[in-house]
Amino acid sequence: MGVDSWDTDDGAGYRADAVMVLVMDREARTIQPIMISRDTMTTVDVYNDQGTYAFSGTMHLNMQYLFGRTAEESCRLMEQTVSNLLQGMPIDRYCSITLQGGRVTIPTNLGEFPPVSAS
Repeated sequence: MGVDSWDTDDGAGYRADAVMVLVMDREARTIQPIMISRDTMTTVDVYNDQGTYAFSGTMHLNMQYLFGRTAEESCRLMEQTVSNLLQGMPIDRYCSITLQGGRVTIPTNLGEFPPVSAS
């Protein structure tokens, strides 16, 4: 996921700019990208500044990233919202990259995957 953050190191408090889901077929050893428009209207969970759930409403998908207090929390919120948008498809791993290109948020439990080829 790309994040439109220029002036912060952690990317929190901004919106997702590009959202891509990579579908991995381990048996066929392929990856298929699915691009999701940042302007897709979906149900977004809104949280206050203390991280307490406030309400859910229909908004652009990219707004979900805004409600995390850290980049990691924002990624987790996006993971849940994108999964819901894709009818509950599990999202096993995620990462975000800011426009600065120097900050990448990857969860500590990323794990390892065997090499696959892009199709």
